[in-house]
Amino acid sequence: MLDPKDVIATLLAGGADADSEREALRFDRAALDDVRRRLAQPGTVVDLRAGDGAAAIALARAFPNARVFGFDARPDRVAEARRRALGAGVAGRVHFAAIDWRKMPAYGFDLVLSFDLLLASEDGGALAVIDRMLARGGCHVAFEQVADDRGSRVVMFARTKTAARRAA
Repeated sequence: MLDPKDVIATLLAGGADADSEREALRFDRAALDDVRRRLAQPGTVVDLRAGDGAAAIALARAFPNARVFGFDARPDRVAEARRRALGAGVAGRVHFAAIDWRKMPAYGFDLVLSFDLLLASEDGGALAVIDRMLARGGCHVAFEQVADDRGSRVVMFARTKTAARRAA
């Protein structure tokens, strides 16, 4: 079975061409190029529901100017991600914490990555939480695995927070 996080991390790092990853991967090349440009600049990136840290570690290795964070609600997964970051030599540039993404305070991340998060969001409030995390001009890139009569594939979309929030 295709692991979306591994494929996306490889693509973001400038690795394999999408065509070599079979028909299972679909993404907007212009959006992906924008993400690569953002990652090449100093900035902050967060991987929500980081799991074992594969995507965050790949990003930290490929983009040394970025400060990368990985959040996961499960402490055992965070411990595993930290071990993997140490083994990959990026423990000083990628930071993992046991935090439920739904409880994140406003921060101002330049880039928020989510993998299989939006479709799994029970109340549909994921975008509001992610918007709260983004800096003005920040970008949210979502990867969702979807299935239909043609099989399973990964779909990517990106959106930018372009305006300041109004005070409530």
